[in-house]
Amino acid sequence: MGTGKVVSEGICGPAPNLNLEPVVLAVSPLYSRPHWAGVVESFSLFWSSWRLLPWGPRMNQPWKQVIGYLLTFVVLILFGASTLCASATHLLSANNSYVPFGNVIVGKTTSYRVLFTNTGSGTVKISRLNNVGQYFKTTSLPLPYTLAPGQVFSVNVAFTPTIAGAFAGNFSVISDATNSPSKIGDSGTGVTATTSLSVVPGAVNFGNVPVGVANT
Repeated sequence: MGTGKVVSEGICGPAPNLNLEPVVLAVSPLYSRPHWAGVVESFSLFWSSWRLLPWGPRMNQPWKQVIGYLLTFVVLILFGASTLCASATHLLSANNSYVPFGNVIVGKTTSYRVLFTNTGSGTVKISRLNNVGQYFKTTSLPLPYTLAPGQVFSVNVAFTPTIAGAFAGNFSVISDATNSPSKIGDSGTGVTATTSLSVVPGAVNFGNVPVGVANT
């Protein structure tokens, strides 16, 4: 029994220093079934009331409740209540890991949309896009952009070949997610447009035409 100073970490953050008056404190857990660390189902607090306030051995019931709440809070902090605040997860998941553009006529553009979903329990902040590969271009909403849990972020990737040939590249979404960067591959082939002429009908039969007479 004496004057004590409790300095501890609060739930999900630092707690203020608490100065306690001299008090006799006994904590008697009363558990009716199995429990987990950081969870107190029921308990009783007993103390010498004349030590809690300077005006005598008896105190009003409301004051007892207030001090009881305060002591309960201190006990929870000291015995692991911080475990009630589970660490948030920060994950970004794409609906596709590869974008095949196939054959695209030179000078034309083909676009695809890739969706990124925040599948964690905490927010994810997307800071920038990194694009690698000639003739591939990515666009999105203005960055930086913050995604709430379950929210979707879309990235448009376009392929515009200016010459014929096969090309490959990738783009990455940079964020504060634990699985950043989210990398997506892409490929495409530029082809030259072909033209052809056809004659319809393929043959014309003029029949018998007298000499010197034109038949059209």
